[in-house]
Amino acid sequence: MELSMMETGDMPTTGPLSEESSIVQRIPIGPIQHLVFWDTTLLKVFNFLPDAQHFAANWWLSTLVLLLALPYWIVLMGGRWNLGWAAAFLAVFSPANWWWTHQISDQVGFTVLGCVCLLLAARYAERRSWKPAGLLGVLAAILLAGIASRYLVWSLILGGGILLATGVKVLTRWDRRSLTLLGSTAVGTIMLVAGIMWEGRKGLAALSSAVYPGQRLSTGEALDMGWIFSANFLFGLNRTHVKPVPMPGSYAGNISELATSWNFLLIIIPFVLVLVYQRQKLIDRLPEIALGIWCLIWFSWSFVGTGGFGVKIPLLNSVPVARTVEVVGTLIAVWLMLSLSKIREGQLGTALAASAVVALLLMHSGSELLVRYLPRFSYKDVIFWAFIGTAVTFIFVYRPRRTITTAVAAALGISSIAATPPIQLGLGSFRGTDASNMLREAGKEARANDELWVADSMAGNALLIANGVPTLSGLLRSGPVDSEWQKLDPDNSHKKYWSRGGGYIFFDWSRYSTPIFSNPNYDVVQVLLSPCELAQRFPNLTTIVSTRDLSDGYLGTRGFKCLEPAGTFTIERWAEHNTPAEYFEPEEPEATARTIAPAEGAAPTPTPTVKSGTPTRTLLEEANVKERARKNQQYIYKIVREQ
Repeated sequence: MELSMMETGDMPTTGPLSEESSIVQRIPIGPIQHLVFWDTTLLKVFNFLPDAQHFAANWWLSTLVLLLALPYWIVLMGGRWNLGWAAAFLAVFSPANWWWTHQISDQVGFTVLGCVCLLLAARYAERRSWKPAGLLGVLAAILLAGIASRYLVWSLILGGGILLATGVKVLTRWDRRSLTLLGSTAVGTIMLVAGIMWEGRKGLAALSSAVYPGQRLSTGEALDMGWIFSANFLFGLNRTHVKPVPMPGSYAGNISELATSWNFLLIIIPFVLVLVYQRQKLIDRLPEIALGIWCLIWFSWSFVGTGGFGVKIPLLNSVPVARTVEVVGTLIAVWLMLSLSKIREGQLGTALAASAVVALLLMHSGSELLVRYLPRFSYKDVIFWAFIGTAVTFIFVYRPRRTITTAVAAALGISSIAATPPIQLGLGSFRGTDASNMLREAGKEARANDELWVADSMAGNALLIANGVPTLSGLLRSGPVDSEWQKLDPDNSHKKYWSRGGGYIFFDWSRYSTPIFSNPNYDVVQVLLSPCELAQRFPNLTTIVSTRDLSDGYLGTRGFKCLEPAGTFTIERWAEHNTPAEYFEPEEPEATARTIAPAEGAAPTPTPTVKSGTPTRTLLEEANVKERARKNQQYIYKIVREQ
């Protein structure tokens, strides 16, 4: 989406089937949104900059803001600098943040900065320095209004907790001038939120009325300990080495779903609270108490089953437990660092007791993680990383004011994300290749002539959108445009399949004129239809991009009469299965697997030679590797309409 906006200088080319997604993607469409979604506005304004550097700056902006703003926020809340940096490292280097492509940073980075501005504005107001107070109050309102964007579930959990603690901090000072500043900032924030909601009302209506996720209701569930406390054991975990095994009734069917934040830190907090200075007034602890209650509510949502009663609890029932358990650990880390700032150091007995409890918890949860989800882990891994978590606990509780606490927090975070998908240099196939150069020119022509393209693969859709080609397929972020989908489903009889948000649209090709709808995944809509029939229903559809040759012989026909070959292109630098050779440990000489049974009338296709050993690729995995390589080739067809 960002690359598409960089190419067009305006809106992304996501097509008529998808409603505008200004709220869920921070893509401004009105004047108020251009103010509140200032980061995306800058992306549009500076589209003349080199694409790779421009994209990287936008990509890392929220992470940089979170890393720099969170320590200052901790200090303004009464914490210590070294613990502020520890909280920042744990937030930024959370496994959930990296496996969800920095969505935690996106959701909370600007909110933390807004809270910093609010706290500073309150201080200036108390000193009657009204100009800086007013300026910072305006900045705070703009930044805090952005909390109502992107993935609203995580905005509620993460941003809501930080904002709650900040508001309580200002209230506890009970200064008339700072309260006036707080009230005026709150009014300004609410007005801006109302403005961006009004400008994005079509997308919000589509999202809220969609079968998924808008009509979804959740209840509290007692998730297994292995999942809840998985963050400590994710070192060495990546897509090619270990595959989570989904269990019946479990959501964690892939590594992103399995990745969590630092939930184990919650176990330390009761021991820390025992050590809090007794002379501290209760009113001074109210902000961290408010944050703690907020954390406990959301943690309990994934720890305690509530049955049918939970579905009736407003606000909570809109949040799936899987999404709660993945991110609440980030807030728990912030709560812990605020509490550690106020304890007596050097309490050996308490530090040992906390470490012992954490050791038992991590040994159990790691063993459960191995048995239920990660069978390729070993018990040695469990013991080692449980020991690391125990050592971290001891250092946090015994010497929280030392620099080593910051270093340990950074090391824990970095170790947990060291094997996530690597940082990429450049923009790969999206810029500077023959295919992207051709599509950028085609996109300019298609936008000028109000033409649509369509692709039948994720890679094809991504390449088209990134280069500014208007597409019928691709992304379905906020929800569907009912009137456009009714061209495919006039009586809405299949609406349960295409009424989706936060997902993707794929087309596949058949000989039939009646579309067949399906959901390969809960957020994916697939439509099987003749390309000729699709062109009849969408008159401005001009081009098909397919991973397969749709000429003579495809589907047992002589091809499609409406399609005229218009060339091919190759998606370069395709992400191949890149398991290193040393990962395979042969136990016997190489052996060639048996030939896979060919389709009728096709030549036998021998499978590739594989190495036996533990672990090794299955025949299906090898076939998938070949399939991905084959899909490198993309076939372009122009629609030929009868005169």
